[in-house]
Amino acid sequence: MTDNNRGPATGIALDAESLRAELREAPEAHGLDPEQAAEIAALPDGQINSWIHELAARDDAFWALYDGLRRRTIAHLAEMHSTAKDVKP
Repeated sequence: MTDNNRGPATGIALDAESLRAELREAPEAHGLDPEQAAEIAALPDGQINSWIHELAARDDAFWALYDGLRRRTIAHLAEMHSTAKDVKP
């Protein structure tokens, strides 16, 4: 995530207000009934935003690890491929 929890590709912000709007519009999309959605929506902004930041940080860490693994795998395969081409039978 980037500043203010704005996704780089979409420009869509995720904050307490947008989360509440999602809960009002489609609680069933999250497996919630209207009463459960209302309870979550009633949480303080600070608590909702804190969890958004925490989970965004976890996602960022996951994608950094994923990207590193992907790059190392490609580099390793490229090295193996170039070495294999140099070996004469």
